[in-house]
Amino acid sequence: MTFFPIFTGFLSCHFLHFYFATNRVYRFREVGDEVPEDYSPIPEDANFVDGTYRGVFADREETQVNVQFTLEDNEVTDIGYRLLAYDGVDYLEDEDYEAVKEQHKQAIEHLKGNDIREVLADLYEPGEFVDDIDGFSGATVYSNKDISAIVDALNRGVYRFREVGDEVPEDYYSIPEDVSFEDGTYRGIFADREETQVNVQFTLEDNEITDIGHRLLAYDGIDYLEDESVEAVKEQHKQVLDHLEGQDIREVLPDLYEPGEFVDDIDGFSGATVYSNKEKSAILDALNRGVYRFREVGDEVPEDYTPLINTKYLFH
Repeated sequence: MTFFPIFTGFLSCHFLHFYFATNRVYRFREVGDEVPEDYSPIPEDANFVDGTYRGVFADREETQVNVQFTLEDNEVTDIGYRLLAYDGVDYLEDEDYEAVKEQHKQAIEHLKGNDIREVLADLYEPGEFVDDIDGFSGATVYSNKDISAIVDALNRGVYRFREVGDEVPEDYYSIPEDVSFEDGTYRGIFADREETQVNVQFTLEDNEITDIGHRLLAYDGIDYLEDESVEAVKEQHKQVLDHLEGQDIREVLPDLYEPGEFVDDIDGFSGATVYSNKEKSAILDALNRGVYRFREVGDEVPEDYTPLINTKYLFH
């Protein structure tokens, strides 16, 4: 079986479908600087599930943009930065860059009230709607990183449903049933603000998770894999991933929206308070990246496998 993690086609119902390879341009500067008239990072026939999404853009050693937004009927109803930084400067906190913060806020708020499929490409030319503020020209604002973070969010699927009623749609699946993944080991991450919080590794054979674990589980500077004072929390999150083992990843992943149904209370920590949105996001990130290595399934790279050929599906 062959799985290609770059996606070109879309189905409607409760899957998000998106594509990367030819339609996720960071910038056009090196090829003439003109944005093609009919170009959009999202095809017009895409259909996104109502919910709240989170994504990031990182460059070199720094997470620079972290966005969160809510979609209802593909319309951006709310959007904001969780992080906006560059070269060690936090633009959300540093008063010396208040004007820059306001300009970038204008850029992403341009999306609000609009269909994300139609409006996202506007961020390639934010100078058309961003104001000059305190000597900072709107024409010099670049929103490429915002686009990338928003696309990352869409590729990870719904982060949570709280803002649209909190109910997970009954027929919602993070991955369509007819997608098939290449046997191999996958790695993915979830980052929020300045911190990588979840790093997972798992092995698939015939779409079944045969092994899975955290490489990192952290929050607010606490390493839950190493800090003995939060051993109970570590065990609860281990239960989250262990729940997936032995099951078809296409069928079981939505369980992570409601982990309280299978995570135990441990040492006063209630299983009902556990959230595994970040594990779900990291797993989808891993699948989007393709096979990390084949060592656990025989070490041979399948002759017809490539992580760069477009397929007709993306999930979420």
